[in-house]
Amino acid sequence: MIEKDFCNPHQLVRNIRKFDLRKEFFKELFSNLDVYLLNTIETPNESLNRIKNLATR
Repeated sequence: MIEKDFCNPHQLVRNIRKFDLRKEFFKELFSNLDVYLLNTIETPNESLNRIKNLATR
């Protein structure tokens, strides 16, 4: 997330305080959730089916 600028190129405020807040937010978020990578090489239908399978677990 840090390497990709928190996946948000439209941040209005960019300073060390906001960076630290974002970093802590994502650290807490990802420590409480399962994280899955989406393979963008597969077809959209294959991706959708994998997501649906995860949602029905």
